[in-house]
Amino acid sequence: MNPPGLLIGIGRGIGAKVAGPSNPEPQPQPEPEPGPEGVSVETGPPEMSEKVLNTFMAILCDGIFTCVDEPTANKIIEDSLTLFNDDEEALAKVLELKILGKHTPFFYVIANRNCGQSTPSAGNSDPGMPPLLKRMLEICKELSMATQDDIMLALYLDSDNELFQTLRPYLPRFDVKPHKSFFNGEEDQATFTVTTLTSDTFKVAFKIPRFYDRLLIDSVISSYFLASGQRWTLEAVADGATWQFVLSEKGVGPVTGFFNPENGDKVYRTVKVIINPENQTLARLPFKTSYAIHEKGHNQAKIRLNGTDSQFYGTPLVSGKNREVSGEIEITSQVVNRFGARG
Repeated sequence: MNPPGLLIGIGRGIGAKVAGPSNPEPQPQPEPEPGPEGVSVETGPPEMSEKVLNTFMAILCDGIFTCVDEPTANKIIEDSLTLFNDDEEALAKVLELKILGKHTPFFYVIANRNCGQSTPSAGNSDPGMPPLLKRMLEICKELSMATQDDIMLALYLDSDNELFQTLRPYLPRFDVKPHKSFFNGEEDQATFTVTTLTSDTFKVAFKIPRFYDRLLIDSVISSYFLASGQRWTLEAVADGATWQFVLSEKGVGPVTGFFNPENGDKVYRTVKVIINPENQTLARLPFKTSYAIHEKGHNQAKIRLNGTDSQFYGTPLVSGKNREVSGEIEITSQVVNRFGARG
């Protein structure tokens, strides 16, 4: 018989008794703490023996400080399952607990994926995702909102848009549903590539076949991506016989490590657009605009090109066999504090 009050089990093989009467009076429960976006999340892990918890964390330490290969990732999961008597549901619950420095194991696997000598793509069946992260997602299946928040905090650190796109199916809390398009053929697909140039600057290169066809029929062409510690949407939107770009910030991540709106800090975004017409003999000057943001997230810039370039008529931009438009949008951020000093 276990000593009274030793532990409360979270899986079918780790249960024990709790000290006290068999039918105790119900106790009032504390209010859940609000999450990063005002959503309540559960607080505190289910109780387990200190030995089980420490053993589990020791197993995880072999995979959370560097990106491990598939065999190592499989062993970590197998050892963890053995600890929890092959109870995947119990393991899933613990994987979503903030038991490691106020973060879940998901945070560390993502934040440290580029550390060490191993690389995510070295000999792995899915080069777009660290092997241990993939196995953890297989165990957990449907992530809580609190775990999704923790994953996004890790993704904001280096704004890896490729990994963000891979993880979007697991992050419904942060996903943006794409607009339905009449143009579903493979040859008609638009491409958007995000590149970080410096800590303050990134660019989005785009290539959009049947650009004007899409705007007249679909009314909008959109992309959703991660860059510069924020989530963004970039849209080309039709407005009658004209169109414009709309750049929106959707994120709750840090705009910059030195940005503090409560102290009167401001961030200025400078947006430069270069359009490359399908007819390469046409020269187009860059279009520039700027806007200031005063708080994190939910800021927007509308970018209408000069003159007839924003129209569906009267411009040579609409010429070309596929009416393809390509180009780049470059976004640079600059912090200005309350004293006027620029960061």
